[in-house]
Amino acid sequence: MRKSYRGARGYGWGTGAWMAGTKVRMMAKDPRVAAGIVVLAVVAMLSVVLLGSDNTIAATGPKSIRGYVYDSSGTPVQDANITVRSYTFTHVLIKTLWYNFTEADGFYTVTFGNTEWNEDGSFETTAVYDIYSNMNSAAATTAPFQNIDVTLPGLEIPEFGAGFTATLTVASFLALVVVLVSRRRGRI
Repeated sequence: MRKSYRGARGYGWGTGAWMAGTKVRMMAKDPRVAAGIVVLAVVAMLSVVLLGSDNTIAATGPKSIRGYVYDSSGTPVQDANITVRSYTFTHVLIKTLWYNFTEADGFYTVTFGNTEWNEDGSFETTAVYDIYSNMNSAAATTAPFQNIDVTLPGLEIPEFGAGFTATLTVASFLALVVVLVSRRRGRI
């Protein structure tokens, strides 16, 4: 049943496809082939489950991490440097974002894209001001934003600010001058 194609001999494409289909049907009846196909399917499914990505619960959208930085007395810290890291549930780092200087009220905010965090993961915020630093972490929530505040232990910013300190220094110096002048004159 061979056909001749201008001097060439062979089967037509329809006959070849039919024969290939026949061979597949014959192989499928062989129990060894069927068992091999089942084993291959099971291995493929186990590979997906066991060796799958660590990012199992993908995020549903961007996530803003925001909060405040305080000193040990609860005063907001301005100009602190912030580092926020997102982790998977097995504590594998996904993404790190920075916020250079906190606002006057100690506020910071960073936003992770939907591929840069996991709903079953966590966030870690580190604040650094001068020689002081501290970290606070929290499990991720499904809300579009999450608050993580950081307190810097040991740091206490004067409540009245630098102007009050300068005034106090000048007043102390003038009081010392008055005491010294009074002693010279013999009044004290």
